[in-house]
Amino acid sequence: MLQTIKSKDVIEDKYITVEDALTKIKTGDIIVSGLAAAEPREILRNLHTISDKVEDVTVTTCLPMEMAEYFFNPQYKDSFRMDGWFYTAAMRKAHKNGNISFIPNHLYLAAVKRLAHKEPNIYMGTATLPDKHGYVSLSLSNVYEKRMLEAADLVILEINENYPRTFGDVEVHINDIDYMIKTDYEVPELLEVEPNEKDLKIGKFIADRINDGDCIQLGIGGIPNAVAASLMDKKDLGIHTEMFTTGMMKLIRAGVV
Repeated sequence: MLQTIKSKDVIEDKYITVEDALTKIKTGDIIVSGLAAAEPREILRNLHTISDKVEDVTVTTCLPMEMAEYFFNPQYKDSFRMDGWFYTAAMRKAHKNGNISFIPNHLYLAAVKRLAHKEPNIYMGTATLPDKHGYVSLSLSNVYEKRMLEAADLVILEINENYPRTFGDVEVHINDIDYMIKTDYEVPELLEVEPNEKDLKIGKFIADRINDGDCIQLGIGGIPNAVAASLMDKKDLGIHTEMFTTGMMKLIRAGVV
């Protein structure tokens, strides 16, 4: 039976500042960050401020949305390195710094393979406000986060009132969180990419090979958006996907799915 948290002090005692959170990071630590919108933006924005206190700190992440100083600015390359499961434009630009590595992987095996190699010292991510039972939701990503959180020695979450509560294997009790940081930034968005002429040609080429009743998966970017736009005359398509895109939403609203 779920128990209601009887004292707000239990929750309030977990809250610390970003500055305090940064003092928990030590030389040689392996940090795993939440994916995309689930990354701890305030911590990562300020990570470079402890560059004079740490060395060889590794941040493992996927689809980082924050062009943070710690990996983008070459002056911090001796203090921090980044391992990425998805090589974003920012990471590609910073590749020349020499402290960024790409990890090829099957997304559904990201946590399993990573834990078999090295377990994290720290998990950092973003979550919703706790409910009356003391559970937060990891909200906008449910890929590797829960497993990494459970394996980490230290768990620090940014608690954001603007993040939606999602369900499934994303609930974490405050007893399993070491520290929390209050934040209120808006949920970050990936801007919609308009397909160019080449994208549209590729999209039509792909769509012509998709039949009524097929099951599809679409990613993000100009080509996937062009594929979606070229599927509007299909019927009874199915979707099996790790992300839900605007193109998919348009197909559903059009009755294609």
